[in-house]
Amino acid sequence: MDKKLNKKQRSALTQFTEFTALGNKKLAINILQDVGWKVDQAVEVFYTNYAGQMNEEDEKEQEEVVPPAPAPASQEVKDLFKKYADGEIDMDADGINQFLEDINVDPLDPVTLVISYYMEAKNMGEYTQTEFVSGFQKMGCSSLHDLQARIPSLKSELRSDSEFPKIYKFTFNFLKGEEARNVKIDYAIQMWGILLKNFYGSSIEPFLEKWNAFLENQKETQGINGIKKDEWCSLIDLFKEKGIELSGMVPDEMDCWPILIDSFFEYLNGS
Repeated sequence: MDKKLNKKQRSALTQFTEFTALGNKKLAINILQDVGWKVDQAVEVFYTNYAGQMNEEDEKEQEEVVPPAPAPASQEVKDLFKKYADGEIDMDADGINQFLEDINVDPLDPVTLVISYYMEAKNMGEYTQTEFVSGFQKMGCSSLHDLQARIPSLKSELRSDSEFPKIYKFTFNFLKGEEARNVKIDYAIQMWGILLKNFYGSSIEPFLEKWNAFLENQKETQGINGIKKDEWCSLIDLFKEKGIELSGMVPDEMDCWPILIDSFFEYLNGS
């Protein structure tokens, strides 16, 4: 986090942003500073002066992609799970690949992340029966045919201002699995290349080139091999606040970022 904030201020910032779900850290710091870092007063100021505005912006974003109406759990979906699980308790990677083949989706297609997001899958290469059945319900599907018809709209969610951040944040837990705390840097680099290029297009490539080189440098010089959740999630917050152009990646005294991103700013200034 920003070295200009003391321990008490960082604690107040964490409490405030977690309670309000406010992603704009600069705004959060401004509000806290105005009330002397008193969290209860900051929360009151936020809901009095800012929450309505945030909700209106969220509603505008939500117009872009309309979530599907939930479908009732069908026996057909339960039978599909049994087929792909092939007698096992959970569906393994082979079963998932067969499932994807049956809906004409390449296993390397990013839309597989959207499907896993709806299923709230906890581990890569594995679906439980609950995840599989509830995922179909959330996608508004009662059969493979229904899901095939939904693929184009699911792909559009990867480019949606409202849905992409949710899928992006889900991907961290999905990549690391239930047992690990961090995502391996190599996995993170690969997934950033897929997700960020899909959302931002080729304009993100200069950033990724520098970012990946920085991470490799961190591995070699600092022995860092994993990406923490706050580091993963803060990256898209960084883009919202500073854009994706490297020229805009300039630290501000009001910034409050994980140490890894602060180090990236220093790396840019020195390279």
